Amino acid sequence: MKYVLAVISVLLLLTIIGGAAFYFGQKSILSRPVSQTPTVVKIDNTNPPIATATPQAVQTNPNPETTIDSGGVLVFSAYTLKAPSDWASQKETLQYSDMLTLTKGDYKITIYQAAGGGGGCTYPGDPPAQMAQNFTSFVEITDPNGFVFRRGANGTPGGFTVCQKNATDGSFAFPTNFGNITITTPTPQDASTMAEIDGILASINKK
Repeated sequence: MKYVLAVISVLLLLTIIGGAAFYFGQKSILSRPVSQTPTVVKIDNTNPPIATATPQAVQTNPNPETTIDSGGVLVFSAYTLKAPSDWASQKETLQYSDMLTLTKGDYKITIYQAAGGGGGCTYPGDPPAQMAQNFTSFVEITDPNGFVFRRGANGTPGGFTVCQKNATDGSFAFPTNFGNITITTPTPQDASTMAEIDGILASINKK
């Protein structure tokens, strides 16, 4: 019995010592600061992204120009002009006449070279003149040769006549160096189509 009590006492003492050691050991661990381990991000530069250019739409002219040549009959000059491709052209050439007709819907330009008479052209502010046609309004146009034209309303609804400036005295008369140029249009006129007509007249170039 004496030995049993001694063994129990030893075991109890060991249990107390072990429990105390475990308690203080855990407290020591919990009291230590937790180290912050930095996060390393690895960047792979072996295959960097390639910037690609976004292809831009090619701007094309929806209405390119066509070069037309005509004229050269009698005393009149041969010439070229440029017209938008949606204008149709027709040419009639005989021994003593040449006629180029350009049409777009109800709009028509006629350049006619043939024997015939002519006359003067007067505009607002000009003194009256005999054998001259009077125009109440006009648009002035210069071609690549430096010739100055005036497109004036000729009194017929939608009708216009083109006269050319005399470089000597500054007066205007018809026919031009390239023949009689007349224009017929519907009424009222479309401003953009009239601008095309003036652009065609401005492109007339002596060959």
